[in-house]
Amino acid sequence: MNNGRQGKAVKKMHIKFFQTTSLIFLTGAAALSFPALATSDRFYTSVQKQFYSDYSNNCDSIIRDNSNLVKPEVFELQFNYSYEEADAPKNKFTLYVFPCSDGPFNSGSVLYGFEEGAQEVNQLHFAEPEYDIDFTDDTFEKVLDIRLRGFSTTNTLFNLKVDPENNTIFSITKWRRIADASASGLWKFESGRFVLKSFDVDATYDDQINPKRIWGEEEPPISKFAVGD
Repeated sequence: MNNGRQGKAVKKMHIKFFQTTSLIFLTGAAALSFPALATSDRFYTSVQKQFYSDYSNNCDSIIRDNSNLVKPEVFELQFNYSYEEADAPKNKFTLYVFPCSDGPFNSGSVLYGFEEGAQEVNQLHFAEPEYDIDFTDDTFEKVLDIRLRGFSTTNTLFNLKVDPENNTIFSITKWRRIADASASGLWKFESGRFVLKSFDVDATYDDQINPKRIWGEEEPPISKFAVGD
């Protein structure tokens, strides 16, 4: 957003930032099939090549150093399907997080996943709300209403944090550097898929971090003064 508002000097705005398939997500899109992999090293290289094939012309991380395959962060998640007993052996899902875009205050990543014993690796997509924001005036300091219109999907998450102990991913898109305006989501890996659990929008440029929860249960984080990075 240029000058903190990216030129959106209107009283009504529609802002889209995140993704996961419908409300409940399953890995989807661009799947690369190959025999079940015996070693993690071979799987690692296969995912690197898939990322290169999908994003060679779009991701800064590839364009900067086109001669080398990008190294992802790797996380192992353990889970049970809903039809399994609570004490059943855990299934394993390997999550690969590739850096893609670099902005002044937002870094975007794309993710791939592979369930142990599966025959293909999938790029992941994440559910996100579609919504409209009504402001009281062009200062963008007070919001009249945030209206949820439905859901879509995205393949890019910004400033994400993976918590493998709780099988969650948190992502926040800052609308300016001090993050007093932003959109953030939390997804949890359940029964072999990422499910959108909550989504918060802080639409006011008021130097305060005070998001409103437009999807999900419980309350958003406690408001605080915005201090930036």
